[in-house]
Amino acid sequence: MSRVHANFKDLFYSKGGLYFGASGGSSGALPLESVAINVFVAGYGTRSLEVLSEVLMDGGAINFPLETQTPDSSIFFVAERYGANVITGMTSRLLQFGIYCARNGLKLPNITQVLHGGEQFCEEQLELFSKVFNSEMKVYSVYGSSEAGVFAVRQPDEKWYSVQEDSMIVEVVDENGNVVDEGSEGRLVLTNTLKRSLPMIRFDTGDLARATPSYHKVLNA
Repeated sequence: MSRVHANFKDLFYSKGGLYFGASGGSSGALPLESVAINVFVAGYGTRSLEVLSEVLMDGGAINFPLETQTPDSSIFFVAERYGANVITGMTSRLLQFGIYCARNGLKLPNITQVLHGGEQFCEEQLELFSKVFNSEMKVYSVYGSSEAGVFAVRQPDEKWYSVQEDSMIVEVVDENGNVVDEGSEGRLVLTNTLKRSLPMIRFDTGDLARATPSYHKVLNA
């Protein structure tokens, strides 16, 4: 099991920090020596706080799993006191925290990376974050599930999600389970190539996606 975990880590992390996409990619979503505030959801039938905590800690970050119910004032206190440079959570929860900071004249200029998931992100949110966080911060959209963990990310200014294809086989299929043609929409199914305990083979995520010319990228429909 430890050997499998080490292989998984090698695929996702390199000398520059945390990477998503094919091994040796050039876009880092988590710099080394990061201090991360994690306000994803704990409980309520979801493992998002746990899943992102694993990603953050495996990437070498100091992780503060504050979870989504933590008051905004407490999130700000921890982020400021410990010099957090990464914040991650559901998009709407991060927006709520950003509004709290703006209304109270609070800023966290050390935060240079925002990792959000579960919901769409719009330009108005980016404008707000640039005022309360570092003005040159980068926003990454992470994509995963309780069963599969984090397996894809959308880089800043990109439309498509890039998949960690070294560890996950991604297929877009029709109602009969057949792979659709390029450009067509269908259900997103996953096969994890690393899990030995409770292997996941053609797991139906329940999400819709559109196939691109290369299956290492998908778009949420």
